[in-house]
Amino acid sequence: MIKVGNVIEHHYTKEYCIPLIDRTGHIWEVNAIGIEEISATLKKFDVSVVKEFFVGISNHDIDRPCGEIDMLVGADYSELLPRVVQTNEGLQLLENPFGFSIRGRHSRIAALGNMTNHVIVRTHKVSSSMNLNEIKVEPVDKLKSQLDKFFALEESGVQCDPRCIKCLCNGCPVSDCVNINEERELKLIEEGLVYDEEGKYWTASYPWIRYPRHLKNNIKVAIARLKTTENRLRKLDIQYAQRYHNEIKDMVKRGVARQLSEEEMQSYNGPIHYISHHEVLKADSASTPLRIVFNSSSSYMGQKLNEFWAKGPVVFNNMLGVLLRFRQERVAITGDISKMYHSVKINTLDQHTHRFLWRDLTSNRPPDHYVLTSVTFGDRPSGTIAVLALRQTVEKGDPEVYDMIVNNTYVDSLFH
Repeated sequence: MIKVGNVIEHHYTKEYCIPLIDRTGHIWEVNAIGIEEISATLKKFDVSVVKEFFVGISNHDIDRPCGEIDMLVGADYSELLPRVVQTNEGLQLLENPFGFSIRGRHSRIAALGNMTNHVIVRTHKVSSSMNLNEIKVEPVDKLKSQLDKFFALEESGVQCDPRCIKCLCNGCPVSDCVNINEERELKLIEEGLVYDEEGKYWTASYPWIRYPRHLKNNIKVAIARLKTTENRLRKLDIQYAQRYHNEIKDMVKRGVARQLSEEEMQSYNGPIHYISHHEVLKADSASTPLRIVFNSSSSYMGQKLNEFWAKGPVVFNNMLGVLLRFRQERVAITGDISKMYHSVKINTLDQHTHRFLWRDLTSNRPPDHYVLTSVTFGDRPSGTIAVLALRQTVEKGDPEVYDMIVNNTYVDSLFH
């Protein structure tokens, strides 16, 4: 979407076919793109004075609706655009199959608009000759309410609601504030989290801010990178190569990855993207001397998978605050959430944009195709998704447990 000032925004949305019924009962089918918000809400406007400028027009004909705008019809449907039927000085009356509309400017209407929109006084009737007897001064509490709304409108685009992730108090320190873009990204991530009551697990839809069908199929590069990984593993100790293979098998066993069948690969017609993987060695670790890392930031023809997703605001607690609270009591408890990111499943679209290749270090055969089925460490929104799923899991439980999880955890570590 290209906005005013040549500002480009990417939206992950759908196209809808909307039936519109005109004044004669004829149905027009309009293809529309869904968007969260089109414009600011329309205020109520008294049109009684406007009808005097045109012949044969009643208040009902030109009554202006108020509230949220449901749809904008553009030049793609030029037959629905209104056409001028009457003109009076700076005003024009327009008509289309759905009714009348008015555009333009007139000195009498402009003056009335300035008076009726004043913050402190309110008129009981619309008149071109205003006098003091027609002005009612509002009580102080009503004036304060009006002023609050006025300044809230003036601050539009500067502040957002909520100002922090945890509450609506509007009194949080600046470091906890989120800007409007982060608030929208947070909402996108929250809306993508769905809890399965029967299976007792979360499923996440990744927050796409660029259309996933723009992703290019990078299978050839994935094969080349697999060969590089295989060659590197062979040069390492044979134990590391075996551990790598065992890690892949463990992922499949735990259900965080699965192998694709030929039938599924042939039938799936959605976006496809392969992510490379490599080893991270930790020789001093007795439990995990080798870990597999998936790289969603690798570039292919100028595209990076991580750049297709929103990140959201920082939802991790401040480490210093967590440690200070940890030292407040005489008895302390620590804990760790095992495989926290892998506890959240992902949908079919996100699985096929998380494909990867493996062939058990046997280079004389074509590789097998796998998909990741859960949130992966290294993805741009993965931290926010995992933390929000954790907090929403405990929000309906014991308040003390909720407070402990929300305030005294850092990623997957608990300090209490």
